[in-house]
Amino acid sequence: QLIDFLSSLATGAQRSIGEARDAAKREDGLSFQSYTKDNLDRPGVYSGRTSGYLSPEKNVWARGSEEYPTETYSYPKADCSSDSYGAIRGREQQLIDHFRTLGLSDNQINAIWPFNPLRGYYLQRGTEDCGYLPMPKSRWETR
Repeated sequence: QLIDFLSSLATGAQRSIGEARDAAKREDGLSFQSYTKDNLDRPGVYSGRTSGYLSPEKNVWARGSEEYPTETYSYPKADCSSDSYGAIRGREQQLIDHFRTLGLSDNQINAIWPFNPLRGYYLQRGTEDCGYLPMPKSRWETR
């Protein structure tokens, strides 16, 4: 019972700090998006996030015009849009984890450091705002 109580305090504190961070980043008209880009040379997917004051689709397309990570990737496909920075940061990590499980992630680093004290908050907000990603059936499952 003590462990459950302490755990709920930590979760509550994370949520309070995470919500304060989201509020500090919130501006009128600003939205955050997650997206994926297919590697055109070999099987692989790059997952990212962006933000802007345009429509979610235009924000994602503007990011895609930067040819990041390289020009060998398709234009980005929008995944999720939110007014919460934390939700999209969490969703980007969920996408990376999802495609890494399939052996398809081209992301070199995580979106969220494994020891980031707000990691749990970001991941929870990502699920709340964007929904669950399907669990892969096998490593060889097609996209």
